[in-house]
Amino acid sequence: MQSSWCTMKALLRTVMTRRFVVGYVYTFLRSHCRVRANHVLLESHHGKDFGGNPYYLAAWLASDPQYRHLRLIMVGPPHRKQWLRQRLCAPNITVVKPRSIRYAFHLATSKWLISDVTFPLYFSRRSEQKYLNTWHGTPLKVLGRDIPGGTIDQLQNSQRNFLHATWILAPNHHTEKVLLEAYCLRGFCEGRMLRLGYPRNDPLRRSLSREDLSTEAHIAFMPTWRGGLSSRKSDSQQQLTELADLLDHLDRLLPSSVILWVKLHPLVSGRITLDHCRLIKPFPQDVETYEHLATCDALITDYSSVLFDFAATRRPIFRYIPDEDYYEAERGFCLDPSMLPFPCARTPVALVALVQELLDRMVVTPDEQYTRFLKTFNSLDRGTSAQDVCRAFFTEDMPDGVCGLQAAKTTRHVALYFGSQALVLSPDAYMPLLARLDTSRYSFVLLVEADAVTQEWEAFLRGLDSAFLCLTIQLHAYIAPLEFLGLAWERAVHRRDDDRGGTWCEVGIREYRRLFGDTDLDILISLDGESTGSRLLDNGHTWYSSVRLSPRDVVNKKPEDLECLQEYCWR
Repeated sequence: MQSSWCTMKALLRTVMTRRFVVGYVYTFLRSHCRVRANHVLLESHHGKDFGGNPYYLAAWLASDPQYRHLRLIMVGPPHRKQWLRQRLCAPNITVVKPRSIRYAFHLATSKWLISDVTFPLYFSRRSEQKYLNTWHGTPLKVLGRDIPGGTIDQLQNSQRNFLHATWILAPNHHTEKVLLEAYCLRGFCEGRMLRLGYPRNDPLRRSLSREDLSTEAHIAFMPTWRGGLSSRKSDSQQQLTELADLLDHLDRLLPSSVILWVKLHPLVSGRITLDHCRLIKPFPQDVETYEHLATCDALITDYSSVLFDFAATRRPIFRYIPDEDYYEAERGFCLDPSMLPFPCARTPVALVALVQELLDRMVVTPDEQYTRFLKTFNSLDRGTSAQDVCRAFFTEDMPDGVCGLQAAKTTRHVALYFGSQALVLSPDAYMPLLARLDTSRYSFVLLVEADAVTQEWEAFLRGLDSAFLCLTIQLHAYIAPLEFLGLAWERAVHRRDDDRGGTWCEVGIREYRRLFGDTDLDILISLDGESTGSRLLDNGHTWYSSVRLSPRDVVNKKPEDLECLQEYCWR
């Protein structure tokens, strides 16, 4: 009975959070409302704005008669509603506020789902739904588990979304490789990789026919945010000061024939005023970012992925990197910055000199190094990516552009669950067990409860052998009030200690699908004893075999004495 009440208390703590309210509504709608075959939900940057790849896909869907039967539900702030309706000029448009009840309804019932980041933790794709994750840029900085100052628990929702995605857009081989490795997806994710250019690059690619520089130069300045993940507030304030000083210098030093268009990162945007500047202007609010970028003669940035996009124009790119050595040590790069064929400046004076050289040359053509860069990162940018992606996603009419992330399954996936109880022990306690697992016959996936990861476990998971994948999970049983009462009845009134079957099983099945989508794991080895998480996972899937071990079993017994594992796990 003690374990039953502990289970109930753990569930009660879950349902008393604010996220649960919308999560429960979403779960209820997902279970009781039909999927609407002609509804398309598009979300960009968690609904803070609406632009990038989802915007250009929406624009194509709104303009092409082939897709007029589709209703477009766009997630964005209320102040962008009128702008979107005017820009897309289509009657079949709905704009919903992010993380609202209306948002939950459309997320649960739209057949077609498109995002360039992630959907919320309560999202769980239904079997009738199709999900395209376009991501939001070719990575220059390290991502996922490779971020030095990051934490393993920040992987969880990105990994979950990739597992739910039926399609993942990759504009080049580099992006595909980094996403698969940084988020531990290789050989495990069952979605399909769509190898096509980014739709947002279409206006950049089509602007190639534009005339070269005239006497006036329009230059875009798009710095990324450069702070640490654990110190955003202080780092944002420091960056505000540095940016304000830099912009003052540029406004005084740049030639009068230059107009510098500034687009700041959302974390600092709106906190710097440009009213006093003579040559510096913010990006226009009534034009989508990449449409305006296509009109610019050059780009200044630092570590932003926009440099890969703007390269599609074949125009000059300058990197302003006064802190590159520090940034590389603190954040890290997933490719060698020295291979970037773009001039660099470390002081405002040097940056102004690069701009002046551009004005003096007037006509600019890519050199040999720039051309090699284009072949590596921009070969799929043809100016028709929005059309091609829509064809592939909505009609599956482009088999040549598709490849599976996972070859035919030849080994069983063995899940090792490390919940809060298991993570109390040092990783060293599990090394004898992990060393005996047969990685030649089985594929091992470590399921790690994100909230319980310590610094010692952080270091261990980052250095994990490549034979093991690591998925960080956060168990949230979004159960209805009636289900909660049913669990209480089964546990308390009937004193039912057998956790298999009944309401508990229904909740477990739903939770498994929320965590892993359609990915099928074969064998469960729980190292968390009889914990709530262990029971949920065990009930949530039809395992070929499942074993529950307590941390005490691992510490007190030699691996060869654990007879329940010898059948399929020993070398």
